[in-house]
Amino acid sequence: MPTWINLVEQEGDLPVELQVECDTTVLLENLRNIFIKATSLKYRSPVTNAWRVLKCTEGVIYPPEDEGWGDHTYVVVVPKGQEVQRTNREVNERREKAPNTTVYILFDSNDITETDLRSSLIEFGNISSVTCMSRKKFAFVTFEDNSVPLKLYGKEISIDGVDLDIKEPESEDKNLRKVALLYRENKISAKELRDHFEQFGVVTDVFVTNPFRSCGFVSFTEQKVAEKLWEQEVDIEGVKVWMTKPRKKERKTKKSEDDKRHIGRESGHG
Repeated sequence: MPTWINLVEQEGDLPVELQVECDTTVLLENLRNIFIKATSLKYRSPVTNAWRVLKCTEGVIYPPEDEGWGDHTYVVVVPKGQEVQRTNREVNERREKAPNTTVYILFDSNDITETDLRSSLIEFGNISSVTCMSRKKFAFVTFEDNSVPLKLYGKEISIDGVDLDIKEPESEDKNLRKVALLYRENKISAKELRDHFEQFGVVTDVFVTNPFRSCGFVSFTEQKVAEKLWEQEVDIEGVKVWMTKPRKKERKTKKSEDDKRHIGRESGHG
């Protein structure tokens, strides 16, 4: 039986399938027949959700695990600066065609196990995989049906008295659908924020800084909903909240270089 892996040009695209070689490798030559600028493949770690880039040696890409390629969806790696640029409209269209199937779960306990999560969530749909990091108090659960996560966002579910905070995993796409919330008084709960913003659209995630730092975030399934709320003030539970577009995170490497130059200038004045 031939083995196939799922490939996408950018995260959120509908996948195409590529047949691997008899020795389970992928030839870069074959990959470039589909994606001409490809240099390798990457996939998200089920543990940290960070990108894992596969090493390409002499035009051959090897599977990331001893068991093979697993059920990951692989994203094509291209040289920096040559990525396909897409409009916000195209990003929204991709979102509608290929909804996320994974939820990110936080819980305040070291005792929650993979079995606990499967037993509690199986009633909502068939589960493809569970990655539970009990010591770090989080987990990723992937379902076969992409409609399940939307049913779970914000739903009150607990295991042996421990509440599960079910969110949408972070992604570049999600950042386009966020609203940053700026307010001074720590008087609004995450539930109150969700209740308020659900009148505008489907909310996938609500985050309030802990300890409180005068800000929070709300994410929607549609970018247009977030855009309509940017640069407005609203009253929530008697607290004035300024809604704006989230700022892009500054790269640490750039900040480090700026710090070094600043220190160097100060040293020169000494």
